[in-house]
Amino acid sequence: TSYSWTGVFDEYSCGTKPEWEIEHSTNGMMHGTLVVVVTYVDENMNGVLDLEERDSGEFSGTLIVMKYGTGEFATYCGGGSYNGDFANSDPANWADDFVEGSCLLKLKTCPIGTQAATWSAIKSMFE
Repeated sequence: TSYSWTGVFDEYSCGTKPEWEIEHSTNGMMHGTLVVVVTYVDENMNGVLDLEERDSGEFSGTLIVMKYGTGEFATYCGGGSYNGDFANSDPANWADDFVEGSCLLKLKTCPIGTQAATWSAIKSMFE
């Protein structure tokens, strides 16, 4: 009834959760996993995603920032969401998409703890 086609790309549809990465030559690298939701409108409402209907659409999703970044991003983890739209003057060629959107990240410092005791000290607790 909505006359649209929505594709969800996540760990269920792809086998593993899709991954993303940002790498900056000075600031370092940040990466994680994400879910991508893509929606196309079925303009003629025939239940088929026709070639000319692939000329524009919307995307949205959520992402997780892993704490294993480098450089300026080394101590951060968190999550966020993103959305936007895309246009394509040649719908038969997926590589020509023009993508525009925004992203909101909620980052926090996630330091990796240091070992407070040696294995010998731990073993001695159970003797």
